[in-house]
Formats: sequence, structure tokens, C-alpha cells
Amino acid sequence: MVKTTQSYSGAQDSNTALTSDGGVAIPLGEGQMLPRHVNDAVRALMADMANDLKAGGRPATQTETFVVRRVEDNSAKGSMPAQSNIKLEIDGALNPHLLLTGTASAPVTYTFDTSDSSMTAALRFYADSSQTTEHTAGVTINGTAGTAGASTAIVVTENTPRILYYQLDGSAGVGGLAISAASSEALANVTGAVTQAEDARDDAQTAQGLAETARDAAQTAETNAETAETNAETAEANAVSARDTAQTHASNASSAQAAAESARDLALTYRNDAQNAKTDAVTAKDLILASQDDNLWLGGFAATAFPTTDNDGNALLTGAALYDTTNSATKIFNGTSFESVGGSIASTDLTDSANIVRNNADQTISADLTVNNLITSGNVDGQDVSQMAADLANAPQITDATNRGHVQGIDQALTTTSAVNFDSLTLAGGLTVNGSTTTVSTTNLVVSDSLIELSNGLTGTPTGDAGIIIERGDSDNAIFAWDESDDRFVLGTTTETGGSSGNLTITNANLALADLTLTGIAAGSTTTATGSATWDVTAAQMAIITASGATTVTISNASQLSDGAGLTLIVNDASGASLTIAGATSFKYPSATAPTLSGTPGEILVVSFIHTGGGNLIASNVTVS
Repeated sequence: MVKTTQSYSGAQDSNTALTSDGGVAIPLGEGQMLPRHVNDAVRALMADMANDLKAGGRPATQTETFVVRRVEDNSAKGSMPAQSNIKLEIDGALNPHLLLTGTASAPVTYTFDTSDSSMTAALRFYADSSQTTEHTAGVTINGTAGTAGASTAIVVTENTPRILYYQLDGSAGVGGLAISAASSEALANVTGAVTQAEDARDDAQTAQGLAETARDAAQTAETNAETAETNAETAEANAVSARDTAQTHASNASSAQAAAESARDLALTYRNDAQNAKTDAVTAKDLILASQDDNLWLGGFAATAFPTTDNDGNALLTGAALYDTTNSATKIFNGTSFESVGGSIASTDLTDSANIVRNNADQTISADLTVNNLITSGNVDGQDVSQMAADLANAPQITDATNRGHVQGIDQALTTTSAVNFDSLTLAGGLTVNGSTTTVSTTNLVVSDSLIELSNGLTGTPTGDAGIIIERGDSDNAIFAWDESDDRFVLGTTTETGGSSGNLTITNANLALADLTLTGIAAGSTTTATGSATWDVTAAQMAIITASGATTVTISNASQLSDGAGLTLIVNDASGASLTIAGATSFKYPSATAPTLSGTPGEILVVSFIHTGGGNLIASNVTVS
């Protein structure tokens, strides 16, 4: 018996073991077969192998043992069509081509040791490479592959198929080709045929390699040519772009030069104008100073010797000033005469025919004011004084030096800026008070007017709260006010006082009523809608919505509700609708799950809300099918 461990690669179709004329088709490479003269030798060898084996005088029984391992290797494809990278290593060779011999009178037992731990399945023999038909005659499988004592044995006789495939059970393509021969001569012939096949295969592979190398070189040359062409086109485009950019820069530089020259000329013009303006300003300053020195300030003069020309002998300028040394006052020329600026007004200035005009709030009357000196006609600050003159003419005269300058019954000087106090005051006409605040301190205030107006005179958009504050001593004050920021009346307590303003801080207080009638929201008031709708909760405590399709109910004005106020929403599903509830500052639902419709027509969803303040709502719901 002879065994060989020569490996083949590139076997494509080993299902056809014999050619149509009886030859053996041993796969070599892609689409390649053994030469015909090799096939003829193999056919002759097969026809005579039985007699050759008998003539060889082989012993009655022979044995041969192979050690099998499962490996992963990509370097050799073996003789199997599947070209798997998983190989069977037999006595150190990967997927070897096995030549087995034996006859009925001298059978040979080949044992394949599969105890190596790399073996994942038993070694079996098949009549085809796809493991469709297993060869079991004379085959014995012992133990479990990968464990001690495991093996596969095959007894070869002249009845053993000439072409078999040894493979890993369940892994088609993992294994190799086995040929059984009947004599040493046949074995030699087959070995020679295999050698020739291998030589032919190697030649074909070498030719294929050279062809592939030439192809790769041609592809590389083509790629390089294409790259060179692309680079040339890119270089040409870059050159054109660089030329255009250079031309643009040249144009911009020319424009910039022209602009710079224009700016330079303009700057020179501005500099000359500035120098001229400086010269003119200095000249004007000197003229003004000279005018002020000679024309506007005249100096000090007695009242009987006021000048009629300026210090240069020219006509007086309107606005020229002097100091009246007789009356210790500064006076201004008004174009006709000199008039006082501030200072005291002498009694001689008050005449019966002239008007008393208050030129300055700080002016006072220094002389005694008697009936004979009062004007009886004209205006004082725009007010007719004829009636006042008549009334004072009938008043008792005040002639003593102590009370001169006072009005009888008023113990205050008329020109004082201090407070004027009255024991009592009765007014026959109206009272107008000019001032920022007025304080009225009475035990009870009785007002005959039907309306009291607060914030009188306010114009534009209101910005502050307004109301009535009740002082409560050590406790917080009580307040009834209009809250401008929330557009609503508020009844509560506060630390604010009558001097406060703007957005007041108010804490709601309880209100006790016998009966309450509201024209807006009332217990049990209801609003209805079909489809998406906005629910104003200040107008209705209950909303009944007929849902159709995607329905959204938007709650409006939730923050206007009192704390603890309750609301009810009833949704009727008319067409398998969906529901979204929105609008509150925040919602809180049981288990954090918002109520929704299941999409069942006829379903009724009832949602109850409790207002916890600030527009926040706590909800609970129940569904009725």
C-alpha cells in the first residue's frame, strides 16, 4: 500500500469523478483537467487493478494509521471545491490527495485518528463533495471526535469506489480527495498521473500569475495616466485662477492708490479748513471778550446816574448789565430802561395802575402792605385782583408795628414759607390744593360727593396698583385694591402703607358674605364645543366637549382661579378620537399619566381638576365605555 500527501488547490467540480469515456477527472485549477494521455493511463490502470493486486501477492490484512487535526489556513486551498480556509491536516499535510489500495483477498484498513481536541466533528467518506451521499461500506466510526480514542476506519478492497471524498461531518468542503487503487503498478501509474497533473497545474498557475501581474501593471499605468491627466487639468485651472486673482489684485491696488490720493487731498483740505476755523475762532473770541468788557458789563452806577451809552460811547446793547449802588441790585437794560433782576421790590414800585408780576419765586415785598398801596386793578400772576382789593379795603386797618404785614385772624406773615396753621377753616367756595400729598386727620370723614377718584391726573398705560389701605397698628394692614399686574380686584392684607406705590405685595384674605351673585362664573356654569376648543375657566366651571379626530382642549385663565377651585371636563368620543389637554402652568396626574381616549366611539372621559395656585392643576379622571 502506498499513501501520498500531495495537496491540490482550485478543485471546482469533483461531483463527476469519471469522464464520459471512462477517464478520471482529477481537478487541478479553475476548469482544468488531467491531460488525455494521463486519463488513458488511469483508465487502463483501473481496468487491470484487480489482477495486478492479486499478482502482487499482498498479505491478507494490512493496516495504516493517519493522525488528523482541524486547522485554519489560507495558504493552500486543497483539492475541495469549497475553497474553505478550514483544512484537515493529515500527518502534517493540508487536505492531502490520498491514494488507497486493497483487494478482497488482501484488504487494507486505514485508520484516521480524530482524537485531537481541534476536531469538532467525525471524519466521514462521501461519494460527492457536497456530502449528499455518504459511503459507509467498510467504514467504522469510534468514539467522539476531539476526545481520546476517537477514530474513523475504512477497509479498502477492489469494491471500494475509486473516487471518495473524506470530509468533516457537517462541513462540506472541509477535507480532500481519496482514490483507491488495486495494485502497486496502478498506484505508480496514478502517482505519475498526479505528478503530471501537479506540474500542469503549477504551469497554469504561473501563467495565470504572470497574466495577473501584467494586468495589474496595465491597470496601474492606466490609473497613473488618469491621475496625471487630472493633475494637469487641476494645474491649468489653478493657473487661470491665479492669473484672474493677480489681475483683480492689480485692479484693486490701482483703485486703492487712487482712493488714497483722494483721501490725502481731502485730508489736506480739512487741515486747511481747520486752521482757518481756528483763526476765525480766536478772532471771534477776542471780539466777544472785547464786546463783553466794553459793551455788556457797564460797572456800578447810582440810581440817578444810569448811563445812556456803553463804555465806548456807543448805544447801549439790549442785555447790558450794571450794578445799582443805590438799591444794591443788579439791573439789565431791556432796550428802553434798566430793570431789576431779583433783589427787593421797594414800596414805590407798587402803584395803583401797574400789575404786580412775580419775576422770581424768591422775591419778597419788604415794605409794609397797606390798603392805600395795593393795586386795585390788573392781574397778579394772571388772577384778577379787583375783588381782592375791594375785600381788603373793607377789612380793619392794621397800624401797629407788631402786627403790620399780617392779615387779621391769620397769625402768619404773608411772605412766610413755613406751614400755615388754622384752628378752623370754613370755605364758601371751592378749595384747590397744589402739592404732592394731602393728609386729612378726622375721627369720621363725611363726603357728600357720589364718587371718589383715585390716581387723578394719571395718563398713559397704568403701571401701579391702586386702592384703599386700612392701618391696623402692629398687625398687617388691610387693603381693597385693583391689582394692575393681574387685572383684578384683590381683598387682603399687606405690609404696604399709604406711601407705597407700584406693584404691591398683597396676601389674599377671607371674605364673609351672606349671598353672592356673579354675572360671570357661577356654580354649575357650563360651556360646550365640538372638536378642539379653548376653555375659559373664569367663565365656566364645566366644559362638555364632543371629540372628533385629533382634539385639543386648551385651558385658559387657570391662574385667575382661587386656590382650591374645582373644574370638570367631560369629553364624548364621537369618532374614535384622540385627546390632548393643554394650557395650565403645569398638570399633575395620577401615576404621571395624562388622561386620554382609547379611540373607542361612544366612550366618555370625565376629568376633575383642582387649582393649587399659580395656574397649576391637579387632575383625576374616569372613563365610561
